[in-house]
Amino acid sequence: MTSSRVKNPVRAEIASLEPNGIGGVSALAFGRPDVIPLWYGESDLVTPAFIREAAKKALDEGKTFYTWPRGIVALRQALADFHHRTLGVSVDVERITVPGAAMMAVILALQCVIETGDEVVVLTPVWPSIFQAAEIVGAKCRFVRLHENWDASTPHWRLDMNAVAAACGPRTKAIFICSPGNPTGWVMNRGEQLAMLAFARERGIAIISDEVYGTLIYDDAEHAPSFLQVAEADDVVFVINSFSKP
Repeated sequence: MTSSRVKNPVRAEIASLEPNGIGGVSALAFGRPDVIPLWYGESDLVTPAFIREAAKKALDEGKTFYTWPRGIVALRQALADFHHRTLGVSVDVERITVPGAAMMAVILALQCVIETGDEVVVLTPVWPSIFQAAEIVGAKCRFVRLHENWDASTPHWRLDMNAVAAACGPRTKAIFICSPGNPTGWVMNRGEQLAMLAFARERGIAIISDEVYGTLIYDDAEHAPSFLQVAEADDVVFVINSFSKP
């Protein structure tokens, strides 16, 4: 019997996805106790006991049913309080969403602004999952590499806003930024944030700011500068954070 199927219904963007390099490396040694896992940028410490006990207590109390789709209100309020305490900003609870993972948050942010064929400008070097996230939602990535200066007394990376502007075309809908950066350690300063925000406002481009390493600062600062500290209520700025980092 000849099959009547003439076409694979899976979108080409999904069917052509390839595992990223981090996934490939981790698969070689995942779960091996003799290997130090540096691939996912997570701590080597287990979740603190008081959090684990609270999770078990919630299960014992039968808290296993559907809840608020954007996250438990008390949790979102705690996150609002955290940002007020650490960044000095007031974020309304209704503007905070708790998805299952930071990567899911990135995809949700992209889905809010991307239509098939649109473009996302990505500052690099950067972790590679953003490339696949853009492809999943039907977008193409355009890359802007940070400038390197290894001759200075302190090696550093520098943002070139002219290069960002040159990479943005009529179908650019979002700019993806990871600061503090993985793998470079680059930290976007306040002047660069203001320049990027002004450019995005002028061009009608969303900013997706991955700030999951924001508390890992080893100088006088307690927290890396955040777009939450400069964005206005009507700016299309998505700030991504995570519980998975130290």
